[in-house]
Formats: sequence, C-alpha cells, structure tokens
Amino acid sequence: MTESVYPSKQQHVPILPEVVGESVGITNLRAQVAHLLGRQGHGKRLPSLLIQGETGTGKGLLARAIHRASIRSAQPFVDIDCAAIPETLLEAELFGFERGAFTDARYAKPGLFQTASGGTIFLDEVGLLPRSLQGKLLKVVEERGVRRLGSTHTEVVDLWILAATNVDLGAAVREGHFREDLYHRLAAVTLMIPPLRSRDGDILLLSNRFLARACAEYRLPPKTLASDAQAALIAYPWPGNVRQLANTLERVVLLTGEDTVITDAQLALPAAPTTARPVSIAEPERGRHRSLVEGFERDRLLEALRSSRGNIAEAAARLGLPRNTLRYRMSKLRMKAEDFGKAPRRQSKPPVKMTKTPATRTIGQEMYRILVVEDDPVIRNLLVDLLSDFGHYVESATSGSEALSLLGERSYALILSDLRMPETDGEGLYQKIAQTWPHLTSRVAFVTGDTPSPALGMFLGGRNVPILRKPFTSDELRWLVERMLFPLDP
Repeated sequence: MTESVYPSKQQHVPILPEVVGESVGITNLRAQVAHLLGRQGHGKRLPSLLIQGETGTGKGLLARAIHRASIRSAQPFVDIDCAAIPETLLEAELFGFERGAFTDARYAKPGLFQTASGGTIFLDEVGLLPRSLQGKLLKVVEERGVRRLGSTHTEVVDLWILAATNVDLGAAVREGHFREDLYHRLAAVTLMIPPLRSRDGDILLLSNRFLARACAEYRLPPKTLASDAQAALIAYPWPGNVRQLANTLERVVLLTGEDTVITDAQLALPAAPTTARPVSIAEPERGRHRSLVEGFERDRLLEALRSSRGNIAEAAARLGLPRNTLRYRMSKLRMKAEDFGKAPRRQSKPPVKMTKTPATRTIGQEMYRILVVEDDPVIRNLLVDLLSDFGHYVESATSGSEALSLLGERSYALILSDLRMPETDGEGLYQKIAQTWPHLTSRVAFVTGDTPSPALGMFLGGRNVPILRKPFTSDELRWLVERMLFPLDP
C-alpha cells in the first residue's frame, strides 16, 4: 500500500499563527510546512530543513513556530547562533567535553547537541560555521551520533535539525568555504521566506500588529496610521525587512507620546536604498525605465566592489550573486577597474565574447534558453527585456496552448508562466507538462499577480513550485532565475 503524499483530513494541520501574513509567498510557505508536518509521526525521521531569507525576515521565528507545531513541541528547542560563539569555544559548546580534555576542563559537560536530544536544534547562520567543524556536523546529521572532546565513545542523539542562513551557500560551496555534502544534507527541504518588500498587503497587517504591541508594552493609548503614513510604509523597500519595520514602529510609538494618529512626517523613514526599487509594470517609457534601473544597479555594484577593494569573489558574496553573474553585469554596464579604485590588469588576450546562440557557454558567462508565458504584452516584454539583459536567450508565448506547442518543438532550461491566462492557464500548463514532460516540472516557476486558491497553493507548495509576485524587482527576478538554473544556489 502506497503512502499518500498529502496529509489525511483527520490530521491536524498547523496554522503557524506566529507567521503573520496573507501574501502569496507566506501562504505558500505555510502550505509547505503544513504538508511537511502532515507526514510526521512517532518514530518517523523528519528531514533536515534549511531556511533561507534576507536578514530580518524572521528565520528564527519560523524555526520556533515549526518546532511548536511539530510532535516534538514538548521537547527541547535549542537555538545556536553559529556566528556569535567564538570559534575557539564553538566545538566544546556544540559537542561537549570530558574532564581533562583541555586545560581547565575540570568536569565533563554535555554539548548542545546532547541537550537538544529528543527535540529540535536550530543552527542559525550555519553558513558561518568554521570549515574545521563542518565535517563533525556532517557526522551528526548523517549518523545522529556525537563524540565529546576527549572521549572515545559516541553518544546517540535523537535530533531534528533546522538550519538558517542569509548567505549564498551555493557560492560558498563553489568557493570551497562550505562542504557540498553538508549543504545537501542540511537542505533536504528548503524553505524560502520572501522579503517584506514583495509581500504587498502584509506590510500594513504587520504594522498594525507591531503598533498595538508597542502601545500595550509601554502603556500608551492605542495609535493608528494616517493615510500618508500607510502609503509611506508600503512604498518603502525595507532592506532590514520585518525586524526593521518592528523597530521603526516601536521608535515612533515612543517618540509620539500621547498622539493617537501617526503621520508620514512622524515616521521619518530613512532614505530608501537604491537596491530594491520595484520594477514598474505599467510604465510605458521602456528606455527611460531601463536606464534608471541600470543606474541604480551600477551604484549598487560600485558600492560592493569598493567595499571589497575590487575583490570580485568578496563583492559577489556581499551582493548575494554568483561571481559569473557579477562579471557579466559589470561587462553589461561597461564598468572598468578604475571605477572602483582598482588598477587595471593587462590582458594577455582579448576577452571572450558571447554569441546569441542558445547552446553557448562562455568563460565567465552562461546563456540558457528561457520560455516566458504571459498574455499581458507589457509584462511579457518586460520579462523578455530583463532576462535578455541577464544574458539569456528568451522566447515567449501568449498562452499555455502556445507554450505547449513550443515545448513540443524544443527544450527550455526554465519556464516562467503567469497563472491566469486565456485558453490554457498556468495551472493547466503545469499539469500538462507533468503528464507529458515530467522532467520539466522542476523548471517551472510562476510570475503572477493573482492569489492562488488554498487548494492550488497547497498543490504548488507541496511540489516546491516557486512563485514570484507582481510587481517584482529586477533583483528578485534574477535571484529566482539563478536559483532554478543553478541547483547548488539556495
């Protein structure tokens, strides 16, 4: 008898009340977690989870919420910040030690892995774990065994391992800073928390909650947001995400005292960074729009390159990009070494130029064939323009039916589709691909402004089908594309 891939109706589906939001990204995230926890059972081993997201998106909060919703909720939850413990102490803290294992080890002490046995251990900022300890962590993940410093005996531990990071682990693997085998074991299931700027109505939902909480904590009268303050909160890109929003509203509550209505002027939001300017899907002046986006991107790249003193690998890590992508964008924007204070190197031979053929793979640059399925001509042209700027060969279709015809003729490395379209819509397209070309299902992503139904959200979340919400930023589109084209990229 085969086991159903969905939880039965009698099983309790966790709601994760701590994870506030009704946007598509958060809805899909809840559906993924519900699907995962619906399969848990006593005696069953749950897969390791890797939680990805920008700084301040709430990775720790999600980890705790998942633990509380699991069957291990009554057992310990041990939170370890791999970046906060000095490297010289980290091994002893994680694995424990025996008496006499080192100077001043006057008594034996269990490590945090033993402390968490029976429950959940959360490895925050796991990307910063020293290379010297990654092999020992791999042994714990694979064998569920821990050996204390100074001991010859391995203790069995029953752990559910959750990990989180905001760094590009795929790039760290390629650079040799993170073990590839450990990365794959930790990322058995990957959960992505979307940035706040892409969560639409969630900004006001969270703002009102933070406002009420701060007023209650400081015993101040309830406060509301004026219309101009609401508009300012929605327009701001929130580079610090949910954490920055919570801190901003707490500060405003304290500074406004007895005032009951908060205005835009009282918010006093800092100048918006240029890295997260949303792509306008309604702007008709295509050339002007592209020049603005490129100007913002150039400033961002220059800042990272100057901060890293011209080191491409370090700058790429700061930006969260693969090095090849950074080199391509520098070439596209005609950036020179002199622009960021680095002396130019003499080239022994001319640089390789990329030709416009789908199969081309050049030194430092990679081109892939991508299919865009979108009935709105403005959005379709925008996607084609941006993907072409990223260095890919792009074809488009106006409906799912037309896309199926193209798929019958040639293969694509990636398929970006809208959900709601005439004739065959995005859902029908995905189901047809699953029936006819099942190997292509992992190459499909949806770019949509529509909210999937709960059933469809569960369906897509259970299959880890990415969804990019409109309006989107150029960086968000690039991140999605690179995540799907490069399997090692988180």
